[in-house]
Amino acid sequence: MKSRIRRASIWGGKQPMREPASVLQEAEECLVKLKSYAPKPLDSVPAIRNSFVSFGRSYYSLAALSRRKVLAVDVRAAAMDRLFALRSLLEKQMLAGLKCSAPNTNVLGYALKSGFFGKSIKQGVSIRFPLATCVPTTLCGGRCYAHDGRDRDLQRVFRGVLNWYVADVYENGDDITKCAVMEALSNSINDAIAAAQAECRLVASQGYSRRPRIRFSHVGEMASAPNFTQALAKEVRRRAPEVACVIYTRHPSAKLLIGDELIVNFTVDGKDDSRVELKPRGARLVSSSWDGKLVEEAEINFLEHHVEKSSKPTGQGQCCPVTLNHHVTPSCDSARCEKCFVPAAKQLPRQLI
Repeated sequence: MKSRIRRASIWGGKQPMREPASVLQEAEECLVKLKSYAPKPLDSVPAIRNSFVSFGRSYYSLAALSRRKVLAVDVRAAAMDRLFALRSLLEKQMLAGLKCSAPNTNVLGYALKSGFFGKSIKQGVSIRFPLATCVPTTLCGGRCYAHDGRDRDLQRVFRGVLNWYVADVYENGDDITKCAVMEALSNSINDAIAAAQAECRLVASQGYSRRPRIRFSHVGEMASAPNFTQALAKEVRRRAPEVACVIYTRHPSAKLLIGDELIVNFTVDGKDDSRVELKPRGARLVSSSWDGKLVEEAEINFLEHHVEKSSKPTGQGQCCPVTLNHHVTPSCDSARCEKCFVPAAKQLPRQLI
């Protein structure tokens, strides 16, 4: 009988909880190293990913520190202040590494052979993008849910960058390149449609009827690549008109997402967020209710809920039921809610003051 060889994780063994000062210092050193990082051509996509393992560990440690249940206020603030800068720079350097190695390895083929569309119990069929595509507000940069749980590990961070690479090739390519990218995506699109339809049949068997749907950039900003995003949604709808393509965005380029292919949920950070003026016509206005502060004019308020804390609602406004009681209804289907996934009301929310 052959003995099994257990491969060591690229992350190494589980480490004991470290002192906050050590984690913060390591994050600062990681930022300095990333800024001077010069990518070299490598012969495989996994080799590119693995060349960022040490940087990924430093980012993961910082994100985990920021989410500790018990932590001094000033230390948590220091960790939050560094999170977006570290992760976005890591992702930008990963993209640079992929581009540098593209002449030696089929990066596009690797990115599209599997995994472009993700699937989870909570998000359903969805597309992951990197935080480097975001234009964050002061609040959302460090509080983003992409710094929570498994979304902060290197494999998922790298998957977002691979998807970014695909979008970048399309966005900056000529017509022939654009056609080639969409053709290469064909099987992934079919698989995503089938998964969305299967998910829909499953919930129907449990007594809940809704449309099949695909979330565009539940992490990151697909609106940063508006031509690719619209082309992808258009192709999904061409093949399966019943599938709703839904995007969550606060990106200035959301105004370029015109047409009926996408249901746009435009997010603001409260009633004083000047970004409300950028909301595309026909989009739904939703709010990230940091610290539980509701926006009455928003169709939906998403209450802040992390590993280490959940917020209680204050003020007037409609709350997302999943974020209102996440332990009881951890997903949209368990809450029997479809608010995000249908076209916005014809009567647009009145302007915020």
